[in-house]
Amino acid sequence: IPGGAAFGTIRLHVNLGLADLGTLRAETLDLAVSLGELKARELDFTDASIDLELCSADIVFPGVPGDYDYDIDADLGSVELDGRDVGSQTRDTGAARFFRLELNLADAEIDFR
Repeated sequence: IPGGAAFGTIRLHVNLGLADLGTLRAETLDLAVSLGELKARELDFTDASIDLELCSADIVFPGVPGDYDYDIDADLGSVELDGRDVGSQTRDTGAARFFRLELNLADAEIDFR
């Protein structure tokens, strides 16, 4: 992906292996990884759906946690959000950005910069 490129919608589904996305910008992201690993230096979006199954993820979002609303379903997984272990939870404050994160036997670490 060319540096600085931005997209309307990106759909990426990886069934086995490493998805190293670097810096990715899109209005809408639909990411799914099974049996692998997801890495992203920066995921910049307005709306994102991230499904993880039997894998791990290390992701950085731009801004601060308060810039995002979210719906996290981590019944069979663990999530570290900005250095805090969190379980399944929803945050709805009217923030400009939203992500849905679903984990099935997966681990995710999400940081902000």
